[in-house]
Parts: sequence; C-alpha cells; structure tokens
Amino acid sequence: METLKNRYIKVEHGTLEAEYAIKKLEELGYKNNQQSKCVSEKDPSINKIRILDTGYWWSNMDCASIDDWSELTLNDLFAMKKEEGFEKGKIYKVESCDNNGVVYCAKDSDELQGYAVYCDVWHDMQSWTGQIKEATTKEWEKALIKEAKRRGFEKGDVAFTSVHPNYTRWSKNSHVHIDSEFQYNLDEDSLKIWGHTCYYQGKWAKIIDDKIVINGYTAEDKGDYWKIGCARLEKSWIKDLLHLAECNDTNWESANRKIKSITLDSDITISIVALKQLHENI
Repeated sequence: METLKNRYIKVEHGTLEAEYAIKKLEELGYKNNQQSKCVSEKDPSINKIRILDTGYWWSNMDCASIDDWSELTLNDLFAMKKEEGFEKGKIYKVESCDNNGVVYCAKDSDELQGYAVYCDVWHDMQSWTGQIKEATTKEWEKALIKEAKRRGFEKGDVAFTSVHPNYTRWSKNSHVHIDSEFQYNLDEDSLKIWGHTCYYQGKWAKIIDDKIVINGYTAEDKGDYWKIGCARLEKSWIKDLLHLAECNDTNWESANRKIKSITLDSDITISIVALKQLHENI
C-alpha cells in the first residue's frame, strides 16, 4: 500500500468529503482502527483523519499531538493508487548484481515470497529482493525442466517417489521410461514426465535407486523371470524359496536351520536378503 505514515487529512466527519476520503483509504488498504459513530455522524469537533503506519486510519480531534504530522490534501489522496503487491501463482524474474533467477510466487504478499531456480540452483520457499519484474510461464517451465534433468529425470528407466497428494510412490512395475517431453501445468504448478509427477508446488520427487546387484550383476526384470548374469530365476519360485529358507519347524525332521543363501546355475549365489528384494519388486 502507499506509505502514508504520519499524515492526516483535514476533513469534517459526516460530510460527503469525509465519506469519500474513508472509501479511498480503504481502497489503499487502510482499515478503521476504532468503533466510532463519528464515521457517519457529523461532529465539528472531529476534523482530522490520522493515518497510522500500521495500516489503519483513526479519527482524531484537533489537538497538538499531531502538530508535527503533515497534511495530505484530498486531491493528493484521490490521486494515489494502491500498489498491487505480488500475486500468488504468477512468475517473476529477479535480478541482483550479476545474478538472476525465476521465482514462482507462492502467496499473495507485499513482498515476493516463493521458490525459485536462481543462478541455476534450486531454492525452497523464501523471500526475494532485487530488481523484480514479471516473467512468463515458459521461463518458469524451462527452468523447472533444466532442474529436473539435473536431478536425474532424464531418458531411461527410473523409479521415483510421488510428490502429488493423490498418488504414492511408483512400484517396480510402474517404472517410468522417460522418453517423452515434460508437461508443465500452471494451474497446479506441477511438472510431469510420461504422465507421472516429478515436481509439485515447490517439492521434488526423489529418484529411488532400487537396482538389485547380485554377485556383481544387476538383476534385470524380464517379465516372468529375473535375469542375473547368465542365470535365470523364475518369479513364481521366489515365494516358495523364501518359505523354505525361513522354515524353522523343529518338529519336522528335514527342517532347515535358516537357509542364508541359495546358489543357481552359473554359480550365482543369492542371499536371502537379495531374494526378499527381488520378491518385493515383483
């Protein structure tokens, strides 16, 4: 709002001039700081409107307490315009010295508050100062995509946690094969790849490093089976193998004593821990 600290308007309450002055102050963002009938009733003893720096106006009698204040004429008052401030959902460009960045405004405020890609570095919610001007949605989208690629959302098969409130993390069978373009939605401030949300309202999904390495080989999901080096492990067997490995029924003569690993052909040895990982990712 316009700064009107220590100013007063000389006007008699109950007149049209007073009514118009009060309406203008309200347009500028100032509020009545008292419950007073003098707002609507004419009273010649009340002939000033004090304007406080706290964002309020106050009826004031003609007294010496504000002699050091300066008068604001009605013409100057009516010529003033309310500062719009920063609007939630809009994109702004911030420049300071040789640095610059793009900010998504996360709340309506007199100061710019939001998250940004500034100097090619991601910044969480904070206040921003400097030379500020409006930017385009395309500039914000371009900055987000660059940040997404830096975080690893590039071509290839990846699994990542979901940051969208309507979804949970993607399972192994929902790995995203990133071979399409990013899609940005300004209405909900989200960035998607292959229909899955990797960015949502200031929060980024986390890529899950869920590769299963056994004997130096990365287990490859082949649909009905896992390929581990030259070995092949049918998925339908894994549950039975785990049941056998964990059986500890002392009344059963052939009961094992907690099998810790199994060996496949090609001398591939799989620990029970790794076997559980394979089972969890079926």
